[in-house]
Amino acid sequence: MVLAVACWPTAANLHYAQPLLEPVARSFGVGQGAAATVVTLTQAGYALGLLFVVPLGGAPGPTGQRGRVVGRVMSGLLTGILPARTVASLGADLFGRRANYVISAVLMLALGVVLRRLLPRRAPDHTAGYVALLAGLGGLVRREPVLRRRAVCQATMCGAFTTFWTAIAYELIEEHHFGQVQIVLFALVGAGGAAAAPVAGRIADRGHGRSAVGAALLLAPGASVLAALGHGSVLLLALAAVLLDFAVQCHQVLSQHEIYALRGEARARINTIFMTTVFAGGAVSSAVAGALHTTHGWTSVCAFGTALPLAGLMVWAHGQWTARTRASADAVPRPRP
Repeated sequence: MVLAVACWPTAANLHYAQPLLEPVARSFGVGQGAAATVVTLTQAGYALGLLFVVPLGGAPGPTGQRGRVVGRVMSGLLTGILPARTVASLGADLFGRRANYVISAVLMLALGVVLRRLLPRRAPDHTAGYVALLAGLGGLVRREPVLRRRAVCQATMCGAFTTFWTAIAYELIEEHHFGQVQIVLFALVGAGGAAAAPVAGRIADRGHGRSAVGAALLLAPGASVLAALGHGSVLLLALAAVLLDFAVQCHQVLSQHEIYALRGEARARINTIFMTTVFAGGAVSSAVAGALHTTHGWTSVCAFGTALPLAGLMVWAHGQWTARTRASADAVPRPRP
């Protein structure tokens, strides 16, 4: 519960800027693409933190309840990500856009004190030094094809997620003439996707993770297509937001459940590879989304958001085909010498 709550203000920092890109662009006299680099660089910084800090960890966990535990912690993460846009819009409307970051700084300082007091003291499962841990990441990537596939697939899903939420404020302001308070209400709709985390955790613990992964990878591009069709309808845009968030979060929990089972002694380093890849994909996609909306409009953003999870679906399908082929080959009896 402590870790789930800690995820809330930490992850929220990544998303305060998304609904504020229009006032940011106006304040600094820059275009939409330049303003979107605020989101891109924030996510890139988060990815660097994951890469250089997370390998120091290494936590044991209850194998039979892994999905449930991951789902609960991810619920905290999503509770930070999804309402962050609402909080940012409301704070900007009441106190100005800079107030969000002042409040966030205070929250993060308080969180540091709380975690220092409440988290248990323990030694990691590994004995390797910091440099050796970082150097070992490449070996894990080479030896674990499941990790590679899951990381790439979730990177495409995160890319679709950030593509939608980076450009949606522009769409709502320009096409539907929304103000910051109305953007607040729209952002609240997307919070419904947080329900995916505990559901996905229970599905994974019951052994249905593989089929659910494929379903999530199909739902995400469908949501992006719906967003394109909803160019003139706020209702369709809201429905697309809920479905996309649900698919992305469901896929993440299912993926983490699978990769954490690979190597118990290297779980922190596995998470490093996975999450760094995911947020790198999100960072690149937010930059592309800002540029696309500036030059080609909302439909091109939705097309990009559709193509990303479809690419992930192809990676997943190839992995399923490879696994079945190997299983069939292993099942064929070999002649005795």
